[in-house]
Amino acid sequence: MSESTRLGRARGSMLSVAVVAAALAAMLVLAPLASAATPNPIASGSTTLTINSGFNKKAKKAGIKITAVKPAKIKGAKATFAVSGGTVEATTGAGTVTHSGGLKVKWGKKSVTLKAFEINTVAKSLTASVGGKKVALAKLGGLSSARLGFGNSISAKNVKLTSAGAKALNKKLTPAPKKTKVKKNGKTVTKVVKTKPAFKANMVLGKTSTSVEPQTDNVLPAGTMTYAGDEGL
Repeated sequence: MSESTRLGRARGSMLSVAVVAAALAAMLVLAPLASAATPNPIASGSTTLTINSGFNKKAKKAGIKITAVKPAKIKGAKATFAVSGGTVEATTGAGTVTHSGGLKVKWGKKSVTLKAFEINTVAKSLTASVGGKKVALAKLGGLSSARLGFGNSISAKNVKLTSAGAKALNKKLTPAPKKTKVKKNGKTVTKVVKTKPAFKANMVLGKTSTSVEPQTDNVLPAGTMTYAGDEGL
């Protein structure tokens, strides 16, 4: 074997060792990231609230009207809200989703605006600003999440009013007591008639379906890499 051949093989062997060392170093640098999943910031999306038919009937019977606050929209029993931000962990759906727009609820001469809806999939809750005050409005039951391309779909099979939510709505909306004159024992007397509050804890408001797209998708390293060296080097 000539001197030049031996030197060529030595250089090739040194090069392959350097390549393996670089690959191993890269793996060691990336490995810790796998255990530190970072939620993806949300760029856009929408949430649809399908209002429960039973709740809808009770509201109409009581004379309660629900309208949309732009840019939210209502068509039939479905209210749609644009997603304004939040973060979500891609593989689990854990995170928060914020929205723009809202709902205006009117009962008689009283009304209240519900805005700043926020879905929290970890707490399984829906919070909102009720007349300017943040309230844990509802509990999310039957919550599920799935990948939707680079984004996520999040669904709640039932949205139930919390006691705090019912209290806040009743306080803002229940009509004032009415005074009426009635006959009693041959005399005309004034009777105060109170309106029964319309909202109760655990009342099913409906169900939600959310789809979100991330600003960036944090891809985590996974799996294994095998290096098969060339025996001739």
